[in-house]
Amino acid sequence: MFRIINLSRLANTLHSSRAVTHWNQPTDSLRGFHVNAARLKRRKTAEEKKSPRIIEYSPKKTQKTDGGASDIWRHMSVAQLAKELERPLDDIQEAMLYVKGADNIEPAFKLADLKIIQEIAKKLGAKTRVVATPETSSEDDQKDRDVAPRPPAPANLLQPRPPVVTVMGHVDHGKTTLLDSLRGADVAAGEAGGITQHIGAFT
Repeated sequence: MFRIINLSRLANTLHSSRAVTHWNQPTDSLRGFHVNAARLKRRKTAEEKKSPRIIEYSPKKTQKTDGGASDIWRHMSVAQLAKELERPLDDIQEAMLYVKGADNIEPAFKLADLKIIQEIAKKLGAKTRVVATPETSSEDDQKDRDVAPRPPAPANLLQPRPPVVTVMGHVDHGKTTLLDSLRGADVAAGEAGGITQHIGAFT
């Protein structure tokens, strides 16, 4: 014996019972929807995964191992600045090309202006701290100071030479005439208007 069932009535009954069952559940049993920063990160495309030319930049490395600032002081040399910043001398000299006032890039050149030193360090991404000039007793520093007068040269090395005398004065006031009387010449007579158009000298 078969029983005829109204399928549409049965479907509506099941649907309503499921809905009631779902919404009557306690809130703690429902699964929460969380999104963290990792899920929001853009995924690489297939081309980016296959391409070997994608450049991934590593974090910037700090030159100072302790993360502190480099010591700078007045009248420090370019070589000393490179040592304090822990950078090659070539990097310091290249940065100096872009700093106004840093014209001489020789390693022994003394940088007198602190602003220029700070600007060079800033170009290289380094932090600085101004300190007093350190006390050094190296021979190189003593050579540059030269506070004592040099002794006279030995007599056998000295050679006699005439003194250098320069005659200066206003135009057409007799400078060439004076030289002509000393050297026994007449240069002024051959010049246009008696005014010398060139520099004269004699021994």
